[in-house]
Amino acid sequence: MSVAAQLVVKVIDGDTYKIMLGEQVQHVRLQNVDAPELKQFFGETSKNVVQALIEGHSVAVQVTGIDLYGRLMASIKIEEMRLDSLLVARGLAWVYKKNCNEKILFSCEALARSEAVGLWKCKRNIPP
Repeated sequence: MSVAAQLVVKVIDGDTYKIMLGEQVQHVRLQNVDAPELKQFFGETSKNVVQALIEGHSVAVQVTGIDLYGRLMASIKIEEMRLDSLLVARGLAWVYKKNCNEKILFSCEALARSEAVGLWKCKRNIPP
């Protein structure tokens, strides 16, 4: 299901949002990435940056499935830019290696890691 220009009502954390889809607010989980939990190193920063980028704004949403917690899994774009790539490149999230086969994301993560950007400032960070 592909839907364009949907309003982001709330950013819960770096990779989970409440988005108005049609007439309903839905919990949406960004696919391909895993952002730090709020209590982890860089978790609050990740949330705050994503909040500034998308909360209260319209985004393009392409729903790709449902996760184990009943949230919609989706690819999200802001002004034609993929949100997953942006988060990984800025060190705001890890690539979710279990379900991702996007080479560009792995390249973004390698570059962020080599430049110690964002969560990569801590050498012992652990994905959630």
